[in-house]
Amino acid sequence: GHNPTATVRYYSVTHDRWEQVADLNTARSHLGCASATRGGRSKIYAIAGGNSPMGVAMRSIEIYDVMNDEWTLRENFLPDGRTRVGVVNINNKFLGVIGGDSTCAGGGGANCGPDDPLTAFDLIDIRHRVKLVSRDRFQLPQLQFPRQTPATALRTGRDFFDLYVIGGRTRDADGVQGVLTTTERLTVHPHAHMAHPHAHPHPHL
Repeated sequence: GHNPTATVRYYSVTHDRWEQVADLNTARSHLGCASATRGGRSKIYAIAGGNSPMGVAMRSIEIYDVMNDEWTLRENFLPDGRTRVGVVNINNKFLGVIGGDSTCAGGGGANCGPDDPLTAFDLIDIRHRVKLVSRDRFQLPQLQFPRQTPATALRTGRDFFDLYVIGGRTRDADGVQGVLTTTERLTVHPHAHMAHPHAHPHPHL
């Protein structure tokens, strides 16, 4: 919905019911989400989102420790406020944050601007401590077309990964909104044991 909420629930297959767990630290709408396992511990990552009544696209992320039922807030984590992002787990080593929107993207609040879909691609390193891979230090691919809530698919090799970014909602230079039918392929060739990613975009239409 358009109204941000901090409530979190999970579905128990064993008991065939929904269970409520710890609330997020910050209410969010239109956030991105992914799970990953590091060192045998499961984590869930809630990425950015909107606080529609405030007219804010958020930069923060939250990390859920499944074992301890606890969310940890990281303020001002992303370089820009983002809502409606695509998020993909890359081999339990990185999270890809794809596209999105720079406004609160709905909610009816007077402070919400018109949709502003993004071409941004960011990489979060979750291997040791959660940190953003700097766009200033590493060449990361960016999308050719702005996309909200794109679908994603991942193909990995020994020394690369291909991220396929599929469809999504867009807004052209004249302000016309629409839905994309194209797919883009972002190829990243990491080296030095994935310590220094470099990337080159290869659009695949």
